[in-house]
Amino acid sequence: MAYVPRGTFEFADVEERASVDAFCIDETPVTMAAYNACGTCSPAGTDDASSTALYCNSEYGFRGSDPANCIDALQALYYCESVGKTLPSEAQWEWAARGGEEARPYPWGGAPPTADDDPERLCWIAARDSADWPDRPQGTCPVGSFAQAASHPFGLEDMSGNIWHWTTSEGSREGDRVVRGGGWDNTDADRVRTGYRNTGIPEGTRHAALGFRCVAEPLP
Repeated sequence: MAYVPRGTFEFADVEERASVDAFCIDETPVTMAAYNACGTCSPAGTDDASSTALYCNSEYGFRGSDPANCIDALQALYYCESVGKTLPSEAQWEWAARGGEEARPYPWGGAPPTADDDPERLCWIAARDSADWPDRPQGTCPVGSFAQAASHPFGLEDMSGNIWHWTTSEGSREGDRVVRGGGWDNTDADRVRTGYRNTGIPEGTRHAALGFRCVAEPLP
């Protein structure tokens, strides 16, 4: 996990200030292998009618280093609690993703990603060739594939791209959650900003571009 200092800030996309105490956050999203190793966790899977329902990682051993996906908010929370952690609030997530006081629009800085970046900055469909699932480069990418940690103030990977992250924060309707970060299926650079808020995701959603990472209080 990475240490994130306390701070007070204004959300990038809403006129609201937030204060967070110091916390620790997983350096990468929770992987499919780690989730599958949880003996008391319910299996990942989805009844999503969209085409992305095909892209769940749980049945493919060679995708164990990819993010756990097709997991709803309560499954994600249960996993985090099973290892002595919890899900982040959206304030914690944004403060960590933007690099605290650096207030970065993207984890690597101010430049938006493009399909022509060399090297590529994140796992998203805008910059990849086609292939038949489960062959790569379709679906998620192994965590840390794009070395975001090398330039991130807290050393975090995949805060933009790969999977959206569940948070504990209530969304626009009762039973909805805010999710953050943008997923592998995005093509719009605006949706992978550190400040972008996706506020209308029912907490029971199990989607192939939706996963999580955990947070915990710092050690004494």
